Amino acid sequence: MTREAVILAGGLGTRLRAVVSDLPKSLAEVAGRPFLTWQLEQLADQGFSRIVLAVGYMHDKVTAMYGDSFAGMAIRYAVEETALGTGGAIWQAARLVEGDTFFALNGDTYFDLPAAAMEDALADPATDMAMAVCHVADCGRYGLVDIAGGRLAGFREKAPGRPGAVNAGAYLFRRALLDRWSLPDRFSIETDFLQPRLAELAVAAVPVRGDFIDIGIPEDYAYSQTRIPELSALRQR
Repeated sequence: MTREAVILAGGLGTRLRAVVSDLPKSLAEVAGRPFLTWQLEQLADQGFSRIVLAVGYMHDKVTAMYGDSFAGMAIRYAVEETALGTGGAIWQAARLVEGDTFFALNGDTYFDLPAAAMEDALADPATDMAMAVCHVADCGRYGLVDIAGGRLAGFREKAPGRPGAVNAGAYLFRRALLDRWSLPDRFSIETDFLQPRLAELAVAAVPVRGDFIDIGIPEDYAYSQTRIPELSALRQR
C-alpha cells in the first residue's frame, strides 16, 4: 500500500511566541533542526512516499525549506489563504491526495505513529476511519476519549491532574469519506466532524506506544530539545 500523509503545518505557534518569533510553529528548531524535519524523517522511515503539507502562516518559509521532495518522498503544498481549522485544512489538502486512503497528522506533535496498525484497522470494511489515541499522565491540556471494543465511543472534557486516553491528532481516512457529507470550508475535525457523527461513524481507536510530545507550549518545547533526538536515535537501532 502506498502511504500518503497530510500534515497540518500552518500553525501560528501563538503560545511559542516568546521563544519562536519569526517562524511558523512547524519550523521551530528542535536540537538545531526544524521540528517538521524530525517528523518527516520518521514518516520516511515508515515507508511514506508522498506528503501534502497544509500550510498557511509564513508558508513561503516552509516551501523554501522542503521544495518538492524530502528523503525520497514527494512533497506537495495546500496553501490556506484564510484559517480553515483542522478539518477544513485536511479537506482542502486531501484534494492533492492520489490514493484511496491517507493519513492526516498535526504538525506540532511527535510520537511513534502506529501506521501499520491503523491500516490493519481500516482493512475492516465496517470501519470508516482510524484514529491514534495515546495515554498521558495529565489530561489538563487534552480532552479525554472513551473507547469501547476498540472503537471511539465518546469525548469528555479536560481533566487536570488525571491520567487517561486522549486523541493523538493522527487519523487514517478513506478518501471517499470526504464526499459523504456537505461541510463548510472552515471546521474542526474533532468538534465539528467527529463529535456530532459518532453514531454514524465507525472509528477504530489505535493505541500509540511510547512518548507523546506536543511542542505547542514552551515547557514541552524545551523538553523536546533532548527527547526527540533520543527517540529518533532509538528508532534507528
